[in-house]
Amino acid sequence: MKGIKSFRRTFLLIAALYLACGISLLVWPAQSGLVICYVFGGISLLYGAVQIIRYCCNAAVSIFRYELVTGILCCAFGLFVILRADMVLAVLPFVFGCAIVFDSVMTLQNAIDLRRLGFSRWWLILLLAGVTGAFGVLLFFEPFAALAMVRFIGAVLVLDGCADLVSVLCLTYWVKKVKRGLEAIYDEARYEAAAIEAEGRIQDESEP
Repeated sequence: MKGIKSFRRTFLLIAALYLACGISLLVWPAQSGLVICYVFGGISLLYGAVQIIRYCCNAAVSIFRYELVTGILCCAFGLFVILRADMVLAVLPFVFGCAIVFDSVMTLQNAIDLRRLGFSRWWLILLLAGVTGAFGVLLFFEPFAALAMVRFIGAVLVLDGCADLVSVLCLTYWVKKVKRGLEAIYDEARYEAAAIEAEGRIQDESEP
């Protein structure tokens, strides 16, 4: 169950981020691009600084620890995103397109898992994955200009966030249902085995 909870938490966080970014791009298309760059760059800087501090504060010498390298790279990337936000905005459709295509592939796997678990409407999740993936690929070609393109990215992010919500809620609900069914079968089998064992003991005791 811990794995299911972790999976559910991760997907819900991704869905929330997509919905928040998508809505902001739809409502404030002119300002949201820069805000997203600054926020993302700030998060990268903060994460990089934490990694560097962790490496410097850990007195134990250990191999296969890459906090210092990871921290430096994240700080450099964060500074680049903040200082050259204009360049980042130029490739924003491609970046979001890659993210949405990758996310749609994960949703596709959820649909396949639901089919294997016996969920009758797994094809709805498959349809959502296909639609969001197609829109993600469309972003590579930048079919619109300026603010219309920003709003289109926002709409696709909202759609992808909703698809993630539906996918993860259906999958976690059905996994729990299947698990409860298996537990009921297991408990019934244990009860029958205990009854047979008890009946055998009674017969043995009754024999002279």
